[in-house]
Amino acid sequence: MNFNQGMRRLSIVIGVLGAIVGGFQAYKLLRNVPSERYQHKIYEELTTEQIVKREQALLLAARKDGIVFWHPLTSYVGDPHAKKLDVVGQDDSAQEVAYETLEKRYVEMISPELRQPTASNEIRVIFWKPDLTVDFFDMQGGGYVSSEPSPSAWLYLLWID
Repeated sequence: MNFNQGMRRLSIVIGVLGAIVGGFQAYKLLRNVPSERYQHKIYEELTTEQIVKREQALLLAARKDGIVFWHPLTSYVGDPHAKKLDVVGQDDSAQEVAYETLEKRYVEMISPELRQPTASNEIRVIFWKPDLTVDFFDMQGGGYVSSEPSPSAWLYLLWID
């Protein structure tokens, strides 16, 4: 057996082993994609609920009127007695404002189909980003639904971040 034939056989063995290791690595990376897509689908469904649109419309109306919110901003949907918002006061400190105060003041500024308060059986707390888009939800049954982007198999296969 000469050197060239030995190198050819060695490269075939290394190629087959590399393909096997690559297959295991791809499986390890891609096995979570279906559950992550399902989680993203739930998040998208929750963001289209009436209560979320109403809360967002009220916060945007208050912001348009000059109220600056202290972050992290939360909306307690499940417990009406805990509905207080932190706003930036005169001396740049956080001040609590009753949610009902903002609601009475700004309910006329939002669209008519969002004026009636609604309840949610699933959402307990909505956490907002600084631009008043939903960051994540705290659910009634425990657990969180976050706003991670929908995963794509190509992102995992090509390792694009």
